[in-house]
Amino acid sequence: MLDKPTIAAPCLSERRSVRRGARPLPYKAFVRSDSGVTTVEWVALASGLVLGCIIVSFIIMQGLVGAASSIASQLSP
Repeated sequence: MLDKPTIAAPCLSERRSVRRGARPLPYKAFVRSDSGVTTVEWVALASGLVLGCIIVSFIIMQGLVGAASSIASQLSP
């Protein structure tokens, strides 16, 4: 019984590093894994940040149109 030594199964991170050449995980496994949830959260956070920056820049741009035209009328002869 003790002819072959028992080797523990590699942890998940070790298996992923071994699978570099293998095909990616199936869709269901990706959706159910925690890494998929984390990716979705970061994408949602980044898109919200970009959308917020676009909205703020649009508001600032609209506020500067009146001031720019006022300065332009004062500078023209």
